Amino acid sequence: MDTLEGPWGAEAKPRADADAPGAFRHAPPAQDEQWGALPFFGPRDPPRWPLHKTFFLAGGLCPPLWFVGGWLPVRDDDDNWSELFRLRCQAAAMVTTIVGVALLILLTAFDRP
Repeated sequence: MDTLEGPWGAEAKPRADADAPGAFRHAPPAQDEQWGALPFFGPRDPPRWPLHKTFFLAGGLCPPLWFVGGWLPVRDDDDNWSELFRLRCQAAAMVTTIVGVALLILLTAFDRP
């Protein structure tokens, strides 16, 4: 099969400059031992549970833990997952602060004497 059908029935033709010496080519996808080269699976889970993930999940029950997890520094041996959950803790802490201040303003503004 030399040609491919495009989405509207037109034949897809290879570009003439695709094999040029300076043409950009994508690197082949890395082969995973378990799943092969499937593009819809994300990166592997970290080898250990990040501390910031614990603070993010526990913050659902006790919101001040989001503040602790958001400003706790990431250690050098942590991976990108820790930085991701640190960012999530910071976002949750900001939303909690904004909602709390808004509720405090509304409660004081509409307080009945």
